[in-house]
Amino acid sequence: MSSSSGPNPNQLQLDVAKSRNLRRTGALAGGVIFVTGAAVGIFSGIVDASTILVPACAGVGAFAWRTRSFDEYDAPMPDACFEVKTSLIPDAGRGLFTTVPIRKDTYLFPYTGDVLTEDEYFQRYPTGQGRYVAEVTTVNGSVYIDGINENSCLARWMNSKPQTNDDDDDDDDDDIDDDDDDDDDDDDDDDDDDDDDDDDDDDMTAIDVANVRWRKQRFGKMAGSMFFYARRDIAVGEELAFDYGSNYWDAVRE
Repeated sequence: MSSSSGPNPNQLQLDVAKSRNLRRTGALAGGVIFVTGAAVGIFSGIVDASTILVPACAGVGAFAWRTRSFDEYDAPMPDACFEVKTSLIPDAGRGLFTTVPIRKDTYLFPYTGDVLTEDEYFQRYPTGQGRYVAEVTTVNGSVYIDGINENSCLARWMNSKPQTNDDDDDDDDDDIDDDDDDDDDDDDDDDDDDDDDDDDDDDMTAIDVANVRWRKQRFGKMAGSMFFYARRDIAVGEELAFDYGSNYWDAVRE
């Protein structure tokens, strides 16, 4: 029973907070050094102001545009476009399959569930091993989305497959501390039939590379959100999978 004064952070939580604070301090120190050096150079006449201000303004504009591009205003695909059944990945349990063809870059669905603060997350998972938890780092701290409830979202049913290096939309650097049980069919399965019966799974094989990518919004009104998109054209009957990230597997092995 916790005391009325609030939860007592465990050592893992303290280590996570310390690591995050060190990264923030380093980034802040680097920014201060750059700004100070630029100011000294400009006011001393060593550096032309335009050589710094123009690229800086362009960088701020590019950052703002990229941040806004991570917002998602489209409606997710209807639930009827997906089906949960036995995964094609060995020992993966159930997975999420398509019942309709899906075009590349189509918005699929968000990751939803119980939204937890860091204190709430470590109260629920003292070892930090929430198998269905996605962490989104925002300017106000980490947000943890727990999809442990089977009815929380479709995304929780996706299993993990590695992604190739040509997908740079997943560079939010937050590994999925979570996610669910799903998989995918080989890239050669585009001509598979869309029969949803489990008996037809024998004619299909699990994909080797993720066919779904994700984006996490750190800023703005949608901060703390996670969205999923098709990385390529996906055929009827394919299993969906994305890359959970190394942090997930490291935690599971501990």
